[in-house]
Amino acid sequence: MGEVFEEPLSAFFSGFGALLALILVSVGLAVCFGTTSRNAKRH
Repeated sequence: MGEVFEEPLSAFFSGFGALLALILVSVGLAVCFGTTSRNAKRH
C-alpha cells in the first residue's frame, strides 16, 4: 500500500517545491525592484 503512494507523492512534492521556489524568487525580485524604485523616487 505504501509503495503505491510513494512515487506520486514524491513527484508531487518535488513539483510543489519547485513551484514554491519559483513563487518565492518572483516575490523576492518584486520586493527588491519595488524598494529600489521607491528609493529612486525619493532621491
